[in-house]
Amino acid sequence: MQTSVKVFILCLILCISLVTALQFGAKFVSLDQIISALISMIDANTKASMTDTIITDIRLPRLIYSVLTGIGLSLVGLLMQTVTRNALADPYVLGVSSG
Repeated sequence: MQTSVKVFILCLILCISLVTALQFGAKFVSLDQIISALISMIDANTKASMTDTIITDIRLPRLIYSVLTGIGLSLVGLLMQTVTRNALADPYVLGVSSG
């Protein structure tokens, strides 16, 4: 399989998991409600419902922070593997984890 196909499949899986993370919680939210919440976030003329507030103020920031945290952790892992030139590098190699 080509690299571009693999990247496309991984991006598709990421998008599906992000939408699923927006749907499930203490209150289930349908895909239509997610789309209307995103539209109400962009358009200032529409009135936001309670579901829109849940999505835009609670679930969406949590989702964005978790994606950014995952990106940061993967970059730090890449950096540690590059610095030590070891594919099995861990935090103990550089003494980062020692209190």
